[in-house]
Amino acid sequence: MPKNEVRIYNSKAVIYQNDYDVWQFRIWLADEDKYFRQSLRTKDKAKAIADAEEMYEDIKYMKRRGKKIYSISIKQAVAMYIEDKAKYVGIDGANGIVEGRLGTIKAHMKHFLEYVHKDAKVKDLGTKSKAKKVKNFPSITPPPTPKSNNLPSSNAVSSTSTSANDIQNVRNDFMAKQQASQPIKPQGTVGTL
Repeated sequence: MPKNEVRIYNSKAVIYQNDYDVWQFRIWLADEDKYFRQSLRTKDKAKAIADAEEMYEDIKYMKRRGKKIYSISIKQAVAMYIEDKAKYVGIDGANGIVEGRLGTIKAHMKHFLEYVHKDAKVKDLGTKSKAKKVKNFPSITPPPTPKSNNLPSSNAVSSTSTSANDIQNVRNDFMAKQQASQPIKPQGTVGTL
């Protein structure tokens, strides 16, 4: 339970001390239906109040600009994307899409959600800390490594190996065929009648 609770801005935000006497900031975000909590990293009450007032102003500024404090989940972002694309069905012109394209988008997004942790936050998509939550995509999984050491460089010379003499024979055969296929050279003119 918080101790030494102090209300600021007519009880719109609260600061309180935790079990280690460090001041914490808390505010209810009605539009996100959550509390925002953050440590003020001080044990000094006057500094905590000043920092909390500044943090309150920053949050209110972000809210006025339409910013969210908490990131939405990937599942919510996909739903918003599909909802937005549905508005363009049947519109003529460059921005319009057909019903079949919307179906394709829905199928791709459903498949995408199978490989990404649906409840992860959008802001965490692509950070290393959340990489454990993403499944391997089947086509990207590398093939298993062979157990035997059958590399071309480790093969012993056998009767099926190509030698320098074989290469020279193929070259000579190619040159002979190329000479035989030379265009016919025109001969001089035949006398006139």
